[in-house]
Amino acid sequence: MLSVLIPVYRVDVTQLVTDLHFQCSELNIPFEIRLQDDFSPESIRSKNRTLVSIFQGVIYHENAANLGRSITRNILMEEAQFEWMYFLDCDSDISQNPSLLKQFWIQKNTEILLSGGRIYQNQPPKNPEFYLHWLWGSKRELLDPSKRMIDPINHFLSNNFLVHRRITSQVKFDPAIRGYGYEDTLFAAELIQKGFTIQHIENPLVHIGLDAFNDFIRKIEESLINIQKIEQICNERNLASPLKSKLISTWKKYRRIILPWMAKPFLPILKLTLKGRNARLFTFDLYRLFYLFSLPR
Repeated sequence: MLSVLIPVYRVDVTQLVTDLHFQCSELNIPFEIRLQDDFSPESIRSKNRTLVSIFQGVIYHENAANLGRSITRNILMEEAQFEWMYFLDCDSDISQNPSLLKQFWIQKNTEILLSGGRIYQNQPPKNPEFYLHWLWGSKRELLDPSKRMIDPINHFLSNNFLVHRRITSQVKFDPAIRGYGYEDTLFAAELIQKGFTIQHIENPLVHIGLDAFNDFIRKIEESLINIQKIEQICNERNLASPLKSKLISTWKKYRRIILPWMAKPFLPILKLTLKGRNARLFTFDLYRLFYLFSLPR
């Protein structure tokens, strides 16, 4: 009855699968745990392959190349054996929420996607390389369900949700969005457009996969490129863009005035101020805005 679906990339998921298998067994229903590796290094794949022989009901497959988050999730949807699908990211810790799956299961509805949210560790990481990601996640992504429900589309995160096949048979992640970021917003918008509902609930897991400074900046830049790509997709399809934020509205307002050559010189200066524990989200917002302005039209 329940397919637990995990896109895997560069993470040893042994502990996560162990905890998930225990919670699934507690539900006393038929289940499977599917792992789809998106071309991780061999050292990671070799560890995760062994889970099939350790745990009953674990299925492990590998992509022959790096296909990206959207396509990997779509593969998991298509290959899932059961009608209920629980998606979570591989860099998650569910040990602090021992009733995670139970809470989803008792609230399930074939017409509603349940989004549980995420939390971060209370204390900042000791290594300053990871501080900016922790700061961003703790201040911008850690929202209670009532605040997320104000804008259920733009506050939807695909790291922790339960959905029925009735929905996934009609809504997929857009394969045109290859890099990091905003593919979940496009997915949520299409889901709402098809007449389904997103319900944000208090059922979080801990995000433990903090990225070092340069890796996090690279991911954020990928997400900003995706903003531009989604705007283009919506224009081509004659659809209203689902993306809403102060960042995007400011970019749209001034992008005809601030040209790429005007924005690029500010990026190295702003980036320097974001390293270490003195980073401020206001400066990070400026960096993101000027990066958007710097992109080719």
